Amino acid sequence: MDVIDELGNIEVLWEPVEDLYMPPSFVAYEIFHSSSPSGPWQNIGTESDINVGSFVHSDANPLIAPDTTSANYYQIRTRTGCNDQVLSAPVQIVSSIFLEVILSGDSAILNWTPVADPPLPSSNGNGQGLYQVYREYPVGNWQLLATTVDLTYSDPLVGVLEGVNYRVGLADDLTCKSSSNVASYYIDHTSVARIDNAVLYIGPNPNSGSFVLQSDQAILSGYELFSFSGKLLNKENFKVPVDRWQVIADVISGIYLLKVSSEKGNTVQKMVVLD
Repeated sequence: MDVIDELGNIEVLWEPVEDLYMPPSFVAYEIFHSSSPSGPWQNIGTESDINVGSFVHSDANPLIAPDTTSANYYQIRTRTGCNDQVLSAPVQIVSSIFLEVILSGDSAILNWTPVADPPLPSSNGNGQGLYQVYREYPVGNWQLLATTVDLTYSDPLVGVLEGVNYRVGLADDLTCKSSSNVASYYIDHTSVARIDNAVLYIGPNPNSGSFVLQSDQAILSGYELFSFSGKLLNKENFKVPVDRWQVIADVISGIYLLKVSSEKGNTVQKMVVLD
């Protein structure tokens, strides 16, 4: 199993072996790394304490640093025997969970690599590999979105005030948990308006007809969407006043006028829709 920290270091975990021979036969664990599950493999470190079951692969490694743009693959092999000549075959190839986020339409599509294929027998979900998908939004608030045996997840776009972060985890019966890198998206095309002393964010703008209304202080009560010539195309009064609302408008590309209503007054903003 493996854990990626905020600096991109990868801690590889394994279950220590027992050495019942007298005199002891164990010499060291040897840690091998590759950028592909099929190799080639490079020895990146050793651990001579039989009771230690972890190794940190960091960017300070003198042989090779972890790849921060894709998955990293590992084998743990034990060296034993007379004159240290016996190197065991790897029991399992494990991978860091590499997570990426792609924006598609109104959703953030999360894709990640598996810890092992097939899943480890000890992995969460009776050996099926039950991944936990987490989202951080707003900053400091991590929320479990879903558990899935799949290697992909679709999440509706949120947030125009700040970036949205994701990570994926996989628990194991050996009391460890793999954790992915943190992957993010940020909607950087956002209109900002003021209603009295409150800030209204409209984003993304331009968009494809789907956008978010969000305010830091005003309570929103509805909106009206007009053509640039002033024809009313869409109108919605919110049944319950909110500070955030997802709008999906069935309109073609062009320039529109958006009127947003709130308890503190109204504002009209230009909205650009692209194909």
